Amino acid sequence: MLKPLLSIAILLALPSVAAQTPAAAPAADAPGQVVKITGAKPTPTGEGARVFAAKRRVLKGTLAQKCALDSAYLTASDDMDTYIEQLEEMKESEEISETGTPMPSPTLKKSNPNAPYGDASNVVDSSSITGAASRNDVGPCDVGDRRFASGRERIIRNDKSFAQALAHLDAKEYDKAVPQLETAYGKIGYAEAAVLLGKLSLEGLGVLRSTERALYWLDRAAGTRFDPRRDALRFDPKDPEASNGMIDAALLLARIHLHGVGGVRKDPREARKWLLKAADFGYVPALNTLGMASQAGVGGPKDSKQARSYFQRAAEEGYIPAQFNLARLYHAGADGTAQDHKLAGAWFAQAAKAGHARSLYAMARMYDMGEGVPADQSKAIVYYKEAALKLVPEAQSALASYFYSGEQVPKNLATARQLFNQAAMGGQPEAMFNLAVMLVNGEGGDKDLGMAYVWFSLAKVGGLERAGMAMTQIDGKLTPPDRAKVKAILKPSAKTAEE
Repeated sequence: MLKPLLSIAILLALPSVAAQTPAAAPAADAPGQVVKITGAKPTPTGEGARVFAAKRRVLKGTLAQKCALDSAYLTASDDMDTYIEQLEEMKESEEISETGTPMPSPTLKKSNPNAPYGDASNVVDSSSITGAASRNDVGPCDVGDRRFASGRERIIRNDKSFAQALAHLDAKEYDKAVPQLETAYGKIGYAEAAVLLGKLSLEGLGVLRSTERALYWLDRAAGTRFDPRRDALRFDPKDPEASNGMIDAALLLARIHLHGVGGVRKDPREARKWLLKAADFGYVPALNTLGMASQAGVGGPKDSKQARSYFQRAAEEGYIPAQFNLARLYHAGADGTAQDHKLAGAWFAQAAKAGHARSLYAMARMYDMGEGVPADQSKAIVYYKEAALKLVPEAQSALASYFYSGEQVPKNLATARQLFNQAAMGGQPEAMFNLAVMLVNGEGGDKDLGMAYVWFSLAKVGGLERAGMAMTQIDGKLTPPDRAKVKAILKPSAKTAEE
């Protein structure tokens, strides 16, 4: 009788070093796709989402925010940050009002960009945290600061260069996009414009292909003014791959140095440095990649303790792949990390709640085997089903075993065979072997010795030694049509392969 697999080795086996190397940017930024522009979304100014985000990033952390400028590009969250910072600055300097109340006032006084001198006739009251400014002493800024901030905001608000550049990129008019991007960077300082110029130079689109020029622009983008307190990207678990120009540049530089793109010497250490930059900029997925790099010893020595630290930081931010990797680390145990099935189960469960396929399978195995939780096959079945629906081959195989044996679920050989077939197609060696057994015996469907031989052969390649013995046992029973089928599948002719 076939039984559910008793080994969790597949789950705990780390991906190959190649799979763990610090891949940098999202797939959309891969060479050949570096200038694909997506459609715009509605924004407070009516501009495309990319244009609005670029302008917002440029304004954040400048005098516009410090002076509480009432700009569409600065949000209530920015106002709150400014207000808290003002309170902290006053506390540090022990500056208080005549009544002994810390300054500034309980509500943040907003500065109107169209009335930097405090002309209240042009001011519109805003939210509860804001108030109209009618004097010349708004917050920590003097009139000169507010005048400069207002002028700069107006220039950025009215700038069309970056939007026009994106329009040219959408139309694949690269030769027209390049000068617009150069204008956008020179006039406003958009990191997003610099990183696009770097990508175009790397691909030779609109300009001569030049790795040196690409590195110049990417370095400009990644080296843009950055204040960790104000400028770090805030991670949103609902949009985990959200990025900006600085992050895109750091990730692409990591990829360039890791893979030696454009003739650059491969340098995993340099790649890791840029991944750290991306993490500092607020890109949480980079922490997960750094954790995998530490596990695999890419760009530095293998360090399980450091890997755990990276995974932990990303997991606590809500990044699901890091939660899975942290759980897997606790499940296996390693130098610097004690084996802890309860902690592993807690993190697997957290990722499973979000529908993470491998974590669903991991929870099924833990309930099946009683690791860190009381053994409960009924709960294991629930997780197996969810993981199988997400096409996890090991889950499909385990679930098939239950349907084969009739444990916890009604016995159904046809369903078992179908699930074994799906798992086998997904590359699961045990499923290949079990499917072959059912084909030999005609269980859940017709006998098919030819296909059984094929699956035994593939299971043997997958590492199951007993599959080789099974091949020997049925070899003498193969008919000429069976052998023709085996040959056609396992040893296709050159002509067939080409077709």
